[in-house]
Amino acid sequence: MFFSPAQDIPETATMVFGIGAQKAGTTWLYETLRASPEVHVSPFKEVHYFDEIGDGVGPVQASRIDLLQHFAQKLTEATAPERARVLQTIRNLTHVLGTYAAPDPTHRAYRAFMADGYAGQKLICDITPAYATLGRARFAQMGAIGQARFLFILRDPVSRMWSQIRMAVAARLGTGADTATFEAACRARALELAATGQLPKVTRANYRRTIAELEATVQRDRIHYMFYETLFRQESADKMCSFLGIPSVAIDPARRANPGRPSQMPGMVADTLRAGLAAQYTFISDRFGAEMPAAWRENHPEYA
Repeated sequence: MFFSPAQDIPETATMVFGIGAQKAGTTWLYETLRASPEVHVSPFKEVHYFDEIGDGVGPVQASRIDLLQHFAQKLTEATAPERARVLQTIRNLTHVLGTYAAPDPTHRAYRAFMADGYAGQKLICDITPAYATLGRARFAQMGAIGQARFLFILRDPVSRMWSQIRMAVAARLGTGADTATFEAACRARALELAATGQLPKVTRANYRRTIAELEATVQRDRIHYMFYETLFRQESADKMCSFLGIPSVAIDPARRANPGRPSQMPGMVADTLRAGLAAQYTFISDRFGAEMPAAWRENHPEYA
């Protein structure tokens, strides 16, 4: 049995959501918080509950159903020492799939999933960057779970978009694509986004929309904004941990997670992305002022 009435977010724990942005260090954030004895995390770095619940089977659910079938088959072939690990993976997949299958206004199945394995830690964390695409109604539901707190990492829009494009192209072409083919496909995708007017509409790139929707229902003092460009510094980790109310964790400034396939961004592409994302720079400059990192200012039309 997976969903016990006794399993729930305890009153002594605070729920923490890492909501984005994509390609902005959320895997690093997950691994950093997981290292703290004050933090409980789920077996999946990205739970994808609030962006997947609703009618039908979403892409993450479909992927996890495929994984479940894979491991069920693997169980029949596993040696005795492997079975325990395979069974645990099956249990985790079944448990998270159960949260999608039984949505309700109180999100009971989700809360039970997040509390599974809880051992008295101060924080329970769900780091899912796709939550940055949600609206105020979902943020209100999330904020009501244990007076939740939110972490939102922002990355320079041009650099972040180029990283997202490289990730998508690498997934489409596979590992066998040569460098010239990969780079040409990345350039073509960036120019296509600009030519079709899609750049300002990419939800994951629209910080202005996410911040407006989040702050419409969640008090500002329960939200901590961070910048990717200064994220990998001890002082940034110290500020985050202070916000979360836990002892600071030591970090390795040189460590990165999921850096992706490298490709130099051509100047023409940079100019195109900068023009298409100009509104985001203006918003962040107005909102955060001197806190906006130097790398952002170099791409901001007023400073370029």
